[in-house]
Amino acid sequence: MDILLKNTSSPIIWTGIILILIGFSIFCAIDIFKNSFKEKDYITWITVVLLVPILGPFLYIFIGRKRKLNL
Repeated sequence: MDILLKNTSSPIIWTGIILILIGFSIFCAIDIFKNSFKEKDYITWITVVLLVPILGPFLYIFIGRKRKLNL
């Protein structure tokens, strides 16, 4: 019974993963503001990156960066 009650996950690992995800979201948000998009794409991508925590930044990297305007 003691084996089932042991906590095998380390809080240090989870803290590191959370910090990496927060940093990735901040990087994507900064990248959105630095690039030129159509009028409403700023709002759309910021909303996706900030409200969809894990999937949002990856969607922006793979889809959103291709949609920026070339000036």
